[in-house]
Amino acid sequence: MPWRPIFMVSLLLVSFIANGAMLWYERIDPPDEVVELKDDIRAVSFILMPHKRRENFGKMGLGRLVDAAVGEAARLDKSEARIRAVIQESADEVSNAMCTGGRLPPRFAALPLVVEQDGTGRRRVIDGSTATAFFTQDWFETSLTDQVYSTLELRENRPENAPAVGVAAVLANAELQAINEEGPFDPGFTGVDLDDVLEEYPWVEKELVRYFALMHVVGELARSDKGGVCG
Repeated sequence: MPWRPIFMVSLLLVSFIANGAMLWYERIDPPDEVVELKDDIRAVSFILMPHKRRENFGKMGLGRLVDAAVGEAARLDKSEARIRAVIQESADEVSNAMCTGGRLPPRFAALPLVVEQDGTGRRRVIDGSTATAFFTQDWFETSLTDQVYSTLELRENRPENAPAVGVAAVLANAELQAINEEGPFDPGFTGVDLDDVLEEYPWVEKELVRYFALMHVVGELARSDKGGVCG
């Protein structure tokens, strides 16, 4: 009886099953500080941790403003205790924005918490080092931030600078222009240039730097084991 062929086939079958089981159970534990999950297959997620600031600011499309954002985040670090306390006082609002599972990723969800609008429609980022609360501002009720995010980030061939351009549009109170791809938000053949947007809305440059720095720091602290609110 030809036992050898049967034995070889059986051995190969056992090896295949064993390898399959190893692949099934093998996993890599995610870092504790991950604050954003991919909410769409085309969306990009970021790990908000102090040592990832420069890398994240670059990937979010800040370009030449990366150094300024890193410096502003370092300034906010000096007020860490105060910011932690404010996060605790505003735990519900902050957790809804900065913890995983919201309809907007943290880079957009933090906008209504840290951006205020004056009577002329001009929007400015609050100073995190002196803030007393993080709460949803009234302007957000009629804002088209969700649509800006969808238009710029959940599209085929997503531009690398989509986060910076989208946030700049909201800070400039120019959401409709961004959605309709008008003015400096017209991608043309080469895509939207953040510098073109900032040339049209020059006051937004400072606010953009302050926003990304504050958003990142709040995200880091919200997920921290020390006084975090993300559970």
